[in-house]
Amino acid sequence: MTPSKKIKLLYSKKQINSAWISLIKDNLSENEMKENLLILNNWRTAHDYPMNTFQSLLRSKIKSLQYSAVVVERLKRTHSIIGKLKRNPNMMLSRIQDIGGLRVVLENIDEVYKLRDALLKGRFLHELVKEDDYIRKPKDSWYRSLHMVYKYQNSYVSEYNGLQIEIQIRTELQHIRATAVETVGIILQKALKAWEGTQEWLDFFALTSSLFAIKEGCVPTRKYQWKDLESLKKTLKALEKKLHVIDKLRTYSDAIKQIDTNLGKRYEHYLLILNLQDHTIKVLWFKSWEINKATELYLQQEQLFKTEDEGQVVLVAGESLKTLSHAYPNYFGDTAKFISLLQDIVA
Repeated sequence: MTPSKKIKLLYSKKQINSAWISLIKDNLSENEMKENLLILNNWRTAHDYPMNTFQSLLRSKIKSLQYSAVVVERLKRTHSIIGKLKRNPNMMLSRIQDIGGLRVVLENIDEVYKLRDALLKGRFLHELVKEDDYIRKPKDSWYRSLHMVYKYQNSYVSEYNGLQIEIQIRTELQHIRATAVETVGIILQKALKAWEGTQEWLDFFALTSSLFAIKEGCVPTRKYQWKDLESLKKTLKALEKKLHVIDKLRTYSDAIKQIDTNLGKRYEHYLLILNLQDHTIKVLWFKSWEINKATELYLQQEQLFKTEDEGQVVLVAGESLKTLSHAYPNYFGDTAKFISLLQDIVA
């Protein structure tokens, strides 16, 4: 795997947090917005090097455990960063824990916890900041995953010390459900994963979360813990029929057309550009040393879409485009696995 280019941090934490205060305002001039976004983008890009370090570490642990896994990394979208700051006005930009994030998809629950234990027993200087287990202790929402946040520590590249990287570890079943939520969110133009949308849609995914959890031997969402299995299936069947979930997902999948643009080799950065106005997914790739070019284009492409209803962009890295389409099927309109599982339940 080719090492990432070292990105120089051009701004102090004081400047970074000043940009945060400005970005959550609604009355910025065009020049002020541009200047603050440049600060945000440099701070975001700096996370690529430590994120790459953790990707190598994860692959090494997974190889030693002899597991088959999908491992991808991504730099958080500007829209998501600003949205998070607005929802949490006391949070500073320099302290957001998931600007650099890694996603690991494993086959089952047992593998999730064995990888987690391998990381905790690892002999490295990176500091575990927090661990959130949304598998054994789920939120009231649909979400299931294990989160581990680390502070990067390396005496040889000390300029990145203190940058935080979030690792999300989930099962294949949890991943299928999570990406279905994101896909329906795109279709409905509602941030379902942020608990926005009608109560019926929120209930639908809380219910599928519970049924999928039961399938994996986990605790259902609190609302459904005392319901019997057949009752849950009957309720889900009625909701699916009323909301036309399968029809909506199939229509969306048929609408998305991929534009294969310079598809690259293994271990490179990919810019996924989902245009929801003409229903296309465009993929651009960059060599690992072209991270500055990639993130500059990332910011430019994000600004072309005034809202997420028009389009979404994300910069990711993984073994191949096939791996990325597995990790981000919502961008490619691929919810076939979720549809198949749903059909088995409601049949």
